[in-house]
Amino acid sequence: KTNSGLIPRSRSVDEKQWRNSILTEWIGMGRSGPQITAKRQLWDCLTLTMVLLSLPVRPAHCQQCRIQRCNAEYVASTSPASGLQEDAALDVDYCTALRAYALCTRRQARSCRGDLVYHSADFRIKELFSQHNCSSDGPTSAKASSTPRPAALELCDYESRVLALGSAGHQKKYAHCGLFGDPHLRTFRDEFQTCKVEGAWP
Repeated sequence: KTNSGLIPRSRSVDEKQWRNSILTEWIGMGRSGPQITAKRQLWDCLTLTMVLLSLPVRPAHCQQCRIQRCNAEYVASTSPASGLQEDAALDVDYCTALRAYALCTRRQARSCRGDLVYHSADFRIKELFSQHNCSSDGPTSAKASSTPRPAALELCDYESRVLALGSAGHQKKYAHCGLFGDPHLRTFRDEFQTCKVEGAWP
């Protein structure tokens, strides 16, 4: 018997079995794999492009390792011409020059990562601190040190080509050295000098 609005029991059971059989056939099948739509490919391409454009654009070599500059400054500040020598173990100015060298190398740490010259200099600085009994704390310029340095007149041994080609008996002694390029000079003792020649133009 069927009532209005009621489905016969046998028909209801048959429909449930049919629905269950359809559901069990599709369980585990998932989406079709190799057929990616063009819309999906376009979306993936746009997403990748946006991600790549959002990354910070930096050149690979934005900072160069300048450890050679630190080495040159240290050698110049401890050379006999500047009045400093490594033999003076208790020399306050030598320790100041060594601290300035250590500070310069520390500033280069990021750009010199993996550079053999940098790591050699860093190791040597630590050795020199212990050899000369220098403290890593203290002034890094002669201005801050308590002992004033007497002004010394240094002679240059440079001969120009004109003088070299001229008379051999005429020998000049020079009382200063000249620089070409930027007339503003910062010494290793943090003193500022400006070279000026009367009649010259910048």
